Amino acid sequence: MNIGIPRELVAEESCVALTPPGVRSLVSKGHTVFLESKAGEGSKFLDENYRTAGASIVYSHEEAFGRADLLLKVSPLVSKEYDLIHEGQTILSFLHLPVAARRDVEKLVEGRVTALGYEKIRNASGRHPVQDILSEIAGHMSVFMGAEFLKSHKGGRGILLAGMPGVPPGIVVILGAGVVGRSAARAAAALGALVVVLDDDVTKLQEINWLLPRQVSTAYSHGYAVEKAVSQANLLVGAISLHGRRIPHIVSEEMVKGMKEGAVIVDVSINEGGCVATSRPTTLRDPVYVKHGVIHFCVPNIPAAAGRGSTRALTNAALRYVEALAEMGTEKALQRIPELAESVYIRKGDIIDANLALTRTVPHAPVPEGDAA
Repeated sequence: MNIGIPRELVAEESCVALTPPGVRSLVSKGHTVFLESKAGEGSKFLDENYRTAGASIVYSHEEAFGRADLLLKVSPLVSKEYDLIHEGQTILSFLHLPVAARRDVEKLVEGRVTALGYEKIRNASGRHPVQDILSEIAGHMSVFMGAEFLKSHKGGRGILLAGMPGVPPGIVVILGAGVVGRSAARAAAALGALVVVLDDDVTKLQEINWLLPRQVSTAYSHGYAVEKAVSQANLLVGAISLHGRRIPHIVSEEMVKGMKEGAVIVDVSINEGGCVATSRPTTLRDPVYVKHGVIHFCVPNIPAAAGRGSTRALTNAALRYVEALAEMGTEKALQRIPELAESVYIRKGDIIDANLALTRTVPHAPVPEGDAA
């Protein structure tokens, strides 16, 4: 199979879809990998590393798309990339299509492509093996990003999350007890902060209590508990994920108005629309803005700040799915591997994902008979 790896165009995305060893694995099985020149530069993987691994280096974005039967990316497609797709192509990336522009989704439908989202791959235990590995990185980094902007000279409240003798530690409130929330809570506790994790899944809250130090407390996320916790937070981390569905606003604008001046919000959920009403996407180059006296950090691709490590983690988690698609072809892989069947947004131009169909108001095509769902 011809596999294309274009350079990422999303602002400051330093990751690339596969490491050189990942490319070598595909080439050793007889597949051809077309990698756009400098695609790995942000992760410090050079063209020569890929050439040695057996990749064919191409020198335009258009060629990386045009030669690919299977296109591998990290970030969602940007608007001009929707014009480069071609009929019969399979795209595998973190796509987050329910929050994409309607016109762009329609191009995927009209182009009769198959669009698979890493964020939707789910195994028999209910876990999301590709999303989870990057979510863990994002959760860990969210606390350190938030701590940076709590500094006085960055406009923050001037809080020491760890505290010191005679000075109480800062309060970190985390919305969501999934992979992001658990990782963020672990990082915040390691710094010495007082941590509160809220979720409506009691089982997840139990896991937090079992796995993390006693300075991490939990609460069921009914409206009053969220409002009270948000008002006390020095650092608020939005760590909710619905894996391919738009997230409702758990924190209203009124709640943000009630926060302490100079507090920080890190909305890791921004990939799926954000869980804070005042959130809007930012970039690593220009990561924050202030609304109602509260600093908002809403970077969709936090793992890109550690591009090399994140690329290696992504390859470790995703390579077996890429190999299955390349070895079997898309249709057989979707029929035989339930985890991959879970990842389908669009199949040969038909919208398969019910949540995408709902948000786009486009007819929903059921998964064909005999396919795993």
